[in-house]
Amino acid sequence: MKLGIVTTTYNRSLLLKRLYNSLREQTDQNFTWIIIDDGSSDDTSSIINDFDSSFDIEYFYKENSGKAKALNYAFSHNRDIDLYVIVDSDDYLLENAVSTIRRRAFEYENENIGGFFFKYQYESGEILGENKKTYSEPVILSRIEHDSIFDKIDGCICYFNKAVQKYKYPEFNHENYVGPIVIQMKMSAEYKIVFLNDVVGVAEYQHGGLTDSGRLLRLKSPKSMMVYCHYMQDEKFSFLTRVKYGIMANAYYYVDKKIKGSKNIMSLNKIRLPKRFRFLGVVLGRYWVNKYQIE
Repeated sequence: MKLGIVTTTYNRSLLLKRLYNSLREQTDQNFTWIIIDDGSSDDTSSIINDFDSSFDIEYFYKENSGKAKALNYAFSHNRDIDLYVIVDSDDYLLENAVSTIRRRAFEYENENIGGFFFKYQYESGEILGENKKTYSEPVILSRIEHDSIFDKIDGCICYFNKAVQKYKYPEFNHENYVGPIVIQMKMSAEYKIVFLNDVVGVAEYQHGGLTDSGRLLRLKSPKSMMVYCHYMQDEKFSFLTRVKYGIMANAYYYVDKKIKGSKNIMSLNKIRLPKRFRFLGVVLGRYWVNKYQIE
């Protein structure tokens, strides 16, 4: 099984060194590190040129367009990979991560399994999501099923080639943000994910990163957020959750139409925008526009 560790990066050259060092320490060196440089203006390319390792490194540079489009690029340009392991530039792996992922991939390989989710820890040793509602034993669920039962936590997601060649992140002009689990929600009707308790890496969130950017980043990508809100209205979620995201879907529609000037959303014709929430969505959209001074 050919593993590809996929890292999208933007002006994070110093952090790449730390991730690179963790890859050099892997007990299993049989993988390819695929780096998608999403338009960095720092010394990322020269840093990568200096890397010398026993594993293969493939480096791609593209114009800045956001993490989701960078991942789509990786999936499209590295079709020979059997399992894609997504590792952000501000995270790094424990030394047995690759061997653990490979073992689990063989253990659970099945035609309806689209990927795996592994847990991360902080540098303190605390496991992410330790105090949240989560599973105590491995569970096999679609992403929508999982999120309707358990709390969302960050970790390491891995995708089989068959899943990401069929399902991609949505891409819209002039939008750079897509919720990271949207691709998993899109594949939920066909593929399930194995959610495991194995801890394979260390997370350290960076100021100015996606997690830190918040609502404003999402408001600049309203079509992508409408897609996310659409999946969050699935009947597996509670009634209140469906109402919440129905209102938010209409709020993002307001931002897209009134502020960004979109004349229609024909490309989103399968996305649910419940009209009964249209008024509340407009109110919320106007509030966001004023609060975040969107023009």
